[in-house]
Amino acid sequence: MPKEWARASQKGGYAHDVAIISLAQKGGQTIQQAAGGGLTPNWNPNDRIHDLHLYGYPLRFGEKQMTCHDTEVAIEHSSPDPLDTGDHLHSPNCWMGGGASGGPWADPNTLRLYGVHDAGDGSESWASDTTNSHFAEVWNSAVKGSNDNRLSSAPPTADSGGYIYGVTVTGNVAWLNPARTVWKVPKDGDIADGNTSSAASLKSQTFGYETYRRGVDGHLGKINFNNDSKWTDLKGTYGGEISTTPKVVTNWDSSAENSEVVQAWALDKDKHLVRRDAWKDSSGAERGQYFSQHEMGFPNDSTTFQSTPDVRRWTHGQEVFAIDTQGNMWFGAKADQGGWAWHNLGNNGAKLVGSVSYNIVSPLMLGGSDLKAAYAIDANGNLQSYDTYKGVSGWKNHGKPSGKTLDPRYGVATQSASSKPAGSAFYTGYMSIAVGNTDGTISHLMYGDAGGTWYTYGTKTSSHVRFPSDTTDSAYGAPQPMLVDRDGNLSLHGRNDGHP
Repeated sequence: MPKEWARASQKGGYAHDVAIISLAQKGGQTIQQAAGGGLTPNWNPNDRIHDLHLYGYPLRFGEKQMTCHDTEVAIEHSSPDPLDTGDHLHSPNCWMGGGASGGPWADPNTLRLYGVHDAGDGSESWASDTTNSHFAEVWNSAVKGSNDNRLSSAPPTADSGGYIYGVTVTGNVAWLNPARTVWKVPKDGDIADGNTSSAASLKSQTFGYETYRRGVDGHLGKINFNNDSKWTDLKGTYGGEISTTPKVVTNWDSSAENSEVVQAWALDKDKHLVRRDAWKDSSGAERGQYFSQHEMGFPNDSTTFQSTPDVRRWTHGQEVFAIDTQGNMWFGAKADQGGWAWHNLGNNGAKLVGSVSYNIVSPLMLGGSDLKAAYAIDANGNLQSYDTYKGVSGWKNHGKPSGKTLDPRYGVATQSASSKPAGSAFYTGYMSIAVGNTDGTISHLMYGDAGGTWYTYGTKTSSHVRFPSDTTDSAYGAPQPMLVDRDGNLSLHGRNDGHP
């Protein structure tokens, strides 16, 4: 149990009101494995919270399990009580009543736990939040030393060398070799510190293979598993925590001491954009610097965002797309020797929800131009994109697969190809866009100059869907959606790769 709960006032302890009991295994099985079912905490800070079911045994209904469905659950900052730090969940439409404390706030479709019931006042309720660092610290303490290496709902990630990474339910990073034959999970205490909420990996010329993470403590951290003996805490001087999975990219900027810069983009605790740059100076020493939303030239400091932006290097500069909390898409561009220019692109008639994925096909048609497209899901469950092609920009509604409705909680991922897929009607390129549906299945849209075709996979996801690479010019070839299924296994293009 968090020590803050014993100190916090009754009115202000929602973020800390959780306790976990660890039971011994019998016959090599946990009680959940033996009995079947059970809930697994959601670790994905990018996950959309809104639509949850509250469960409990309120005294006013006798010895009956009751449930209340609320589509407006939100994360809120904690009370002004200085001892009560961290966020909690708020349900404005459900009141369970006394006796319901300790009941789960969960998604029955994914069997993911998002919070534990704390209190209500006759019309609304509050709960702890599983992505809050206080919950994670108690969880890690309870499962410390556990051999449960199932993957959590944090999105999988891959680097250009073909390694795929996932986060275990015990808060550690595990990776699968490029041949997809051997999993490895570190056991060393300094590396396997149980402090990983979500992660992103890349390979750069300057630093080699690196994995960045959002820690359960909210800090940005990084490690090179080949060279480092522990994680490096990168909380830095900006004085806050990041609230989303970082997007890690390389940028080439001749204004830096070395032209390659590794950037980690995320949202801070107040949902503003934040970026950290890392490079090596002329002496070979690593340097790092944070940039706030204001320092990146954003026109309005009060604008907040829903998720980590998507960032891409192109020509002689950098381009960024992000979704704000009002449901609009923003576009930012910076030339190597210039400043940032930001534009509010709005939406296509319905608010955008969740994350954005940006990609480029070059060339799309025979002798044609590049297609630049940023994809997101709207509040009606349709896939929308803001396209730029042959100098013309505008919105396009791609709809949804037949009989399906897209679910923003599973994110959007894109992969492009500069060559024609075998047997297709496309000329010289196409885009593949992977999304999740409300029933947990995964669909991807192959879209090019000949139009688009939807494909759906039966494997149900618990994580954001990803592609191992941004392009098919990799060891993975054709579009292969990547996800963590509901049993904690990695699934790549429908193949079950298990877990460590």
